[in-house]
This record gives sequence, structure tokens and C-alpha cells, in this order.
Amino acid sequence: MKKLQTNLGVLEFIDERIIYIKIKDNLKVKVKDGVEFRDKLLKFTDKPFGILVDAIDIESTASINSIRFFTVDPAFNGVCVFQCIITNKISIRLLANFYVKFLKNKAKAKVFNNYDEALKWLQDKVDTLLEPS
Repeated sequence: MKKLQTNLGVLEFIDERIIYIKIKDNLKVKVKDGVEFRDKLLKFTDKPFGILVDAIDIESTASINSIRFFTVDPAFNGVCVFQCIITNKISIRLLANFYVKFLKNKAKAKVFNNYDEALKWLQDKVDTLLEPS
């Protein structure tokens, strides 16, 4: 399984279309962190994928500008076509819901409490990448 250490956590492929990342604890994510993460991610893969963001049991924060960066960045959104965020903390849930609210395509992201439900949703979404137009 391919793995890559990033400033936000370790990326690994669950399968050829789903990337998993366990977010590091106690991060204070700024725009420059988002740019660094995106640049490493785009070197990791250039094919459309879904990302499962594991933010369980962490206490990290993200600036409004870093959240905005990920919602509008064409390079990131061009390949990261579906996203799910798993959390059990209200502070992270508020940030995640804020992020999802500001995405242009709200159907592409969802917040979950549970890994299995998140993975099922994401697998169903990325399966649409294989369906003929």
C-alpha cells in the first residue's frame, strides 16, 4: 500500500481511488499548510480520487482562509472529487460542517461519526467515477 508523510498526516491508499489520512493532533492549519499539503498530494496521484479524513480524537484548528483555500482551489478540487470527514469532537464537526457548507458542490463532501459509514458512502461515490457518461 502506497504511503506518504505530509504536514497534515500520513496519506495511504485504501484502494486505487480512495486515500485515507489520519489528521495529526494539535495542528493549527494555515493557507501555507494547505498549499504544502496539496502540492505533496498532487505528486502522490494525478487521478481523480476520494479522500477519507480521519479527525477522530484530535483537537486541531484551521483558519477560515485555509478552509476557503480547499473549497476553491482548482488543482485540489480537480482531483479530489469526493471527501468525507470523520470526527467525534464538536469543535472539529463545526469546522467540517463550515467547510462542507462552502464547497461549491455540496454533494461531494459529508461529515460522519463513524469510519464504516464514511467508507461505505465514499466507496459508493467513487464507484461513479468508473461509470460511463
